[in-house]
Amino acid sequence: MDVKIACILFLAIVSQGYGITEIRLEDKQVSYLTNNIIGRSIGIGKSFLDRLVVCMVTFPNGIAYEAFPNDNTPSTVTFGLAAEPFRSCVIEFKDSNVAMSGIYDLASMVLHTSNSSHTITRRRFNLTISEVEF
Repeated sequence: MDVKIACILFLAIVSQGYGITEIRLEDKQVSYLTNNIIGRSIGIGKSFLDRLVVCMVTFPNGIAYEAFPNDNTPSTVTFGLAAEPFRSCVIEFKDSNVAMSGIYDLASMVLHTSNSSHTITRRRFNLTISEVEF
């Protein structure tokens, strides 16, 4: 349901004639070791002068979740909260295991305070999680 709201918000912004730019960052390979104590994260940065409007994550199984403004992600991940103006689109992994490996697609929509335009930034993360062997 919240994905529909994010899409409606996106369409409302487009219909208002605001300038929207789409940026596709290069894919990033990320490798982590499983660890119950140390959390891992992936994210898309932004300027502290801009405001995060929407953050979406698509899991390897193709299901998309809204992470911000409403965190509807599964319990294994969470939106990386930070106080404004330092909030950006960051997904944190808790109790990660090898089964969570795969390609995650992050998308963020940012409102630029300088000219009231919007930017949608997308990045794919090829996440590889390995077991710790001693």
